Amino acid sequence: MKQIFIIDDDPANIEVLTDILKPDYEVFFARSGTKALARLADGLVPDMILLDVKMPEMDGYEVCRRINQTLGTADIPVIFITAMDAAENETRGLQLGAADYITRPFNPEIVRARVRNHLALAEAKNESESRYRALFTNTADGVMICDFDGRIREANAVMTSQTGYGREELLQMTFADTCRPEEAGLADKQFTLIRETGYATFETVQIGKDGANRALEVNAHCIEFNGRPSVLIFCRDITRRKAAEAELQRHRDRLEELVALRTDE
Repeated sequence: MKQIFIIDDDPANIEVLTDILKPDYEVFFARSGTKALARLADGLVPDMILLDVKMPEMDGYEVCRRINQTLGTADIPVIFITAMDAAENETRGLQLGAADYITRPFNPEIVRARVRNHLALAEAKNESESRYRALFTNTADGVMICDFDGRIREANAVMTSQTGYGREELLQMTFADTCRPEEAGLADKQFTLIRETGYATFETVQIGKDGANRALEVNAHCIEFNGRPSVLIFCRDITRRKAAEAELQRHRDRLEELVALRTDE
């Protein structure tokens, strides 16, 4: 059974929401933001949070901000509870990462519908991200997920092996930071192309933490990750292929020189 966590200082609101949701969900509650954050820190991981905006000590906006910045709770959908006459101000809540809002007095059908819809969206998003993470594990290529500015938001083990950087180090970098300095401008141009067309294929030279250069074939296209537009990037190491192509070209050049010499003779 899905778990709903109600954070509200008003016991009447908690009672009404519990009556609306209890038949279909397991309901927990906290009477303040401080107590709610403590329960989440102690290991409660609900499937959804209903969060009152106006509470003493710590308002709902601050609670939402902390939830979204904490590993383990950042992906939990949050629905704000607000008064009917304050609903027009909930743009701020949505900007902080809330999924939606419901207004008092509560309409039971609207509450059930919004909870049901956002739980379904969260489940679909988690399934999609699980597929991406399985792809991270099973592919032989280096894989990154970046935002549209090129900042790295996820990287697989192959990518950390290729670059020599740990995952946490990569999450502080941009894709261009992993490229040879003279290639960084090309990488930035490619991200502009990706924003415009949705995909890009190009070659670049990556420089590892140890200073070693690796030629890469890069395939990138737009996806949605953690509810935001992102760029999925596959980086295939083609250093050996490039070396073989260069060696073949040297042999061709030498053959042409010999043919020209023999012709002159």
